[in-house]
Amino acid sequence: TLAHLLVQKLGLRAHQVFCRQPVHAEEAAAFIGPGKALSHFAVLSASDIWLIGVPDSAIESTAKALAEQAQRLGWPPAIAFHCSGFCASDKLAALRQLGWSVASVHPALNFANPAQAVQQFPGTLCGIEGDDIAARWLKEAMAAIGGQVFSLDASTKVLYHAAAVFCSNFTIVLQDMAQQAWRSAGLPDEVIAPLNRQLLETSVRNALALGPPKAITGPAARGDAKTVQTQMQAVSDWSADAGQIYQLLSEAAYRLAQQGNSL
Repeated sequence: TLAHLLVQKLGLRAHQVFCRQPVHAEEAAAFIGPGKALSHFAVLSASDIWLIGVPDSAIESTAKALAEQAQRLGWPPAIAFHCSGFCASDKLAALRQLGWSVASVHPALNFANPAQAVQQFPGTLCGIEGDDIAARWLKEAMAAIGGQVFSLDASTKVLYHAAAVFCSNFTIVLQDMAQQAWRSAGLPDEVIAPLNRQLLETSVRNALALGPPKAITGPAARGDAKTVQTQMQAVSDWSADAGQIYQLLSEAAYRLAQQGNSL
């Protein structure tokens, strides 16, 4: 998604697109724009900008492999960045040691579908940290393709990303739990779908308009201990894992309603 937008809106040229699987490289290159699809690291050639879009656990090893290639072939220093919200730019230290400028950018967007994400990207908040040259280029580039940039502190990035997981990923997990529980309670799918939509949409609207302390409702928020206890037992009988989650979230909901803080 980012590469496509950088090519289409910033006028950059996608020189090469590398993926371990040839079919993935070809699909990515076709979506991004003109660029050579590669699946063998040894044939990579020098470029001015490197976008490293690999899993968090592979960022450091990818940077080391790229640094070895650059050193072996005598490439001039370049800019490299990764897109992890969890890892800081120091995972690219092997490239920095060669005089490269490195950074990271974390666009706060769900990239489940590239074509859809291209349409959703305008206005996306993009957290950036890293070396001056790379960070400055990233801020200008993200703004040019429609992002809203802000600075991240590399030392607190793990907690920052955990917050994004609470906000986005865990919301999806809770939606799945709710739908499973409704099915187990005997509700048909044609009732579950509108019921889920209505509760989710009103909860989101209230949370955004009023803030969490004023938007929280339900038996735990009201301090109705007997209802919470009975319900927790029913949930635990249905799923031990869900019962533990229900208990912890009920306690957090009570504190949020009473004190304005869930922790």
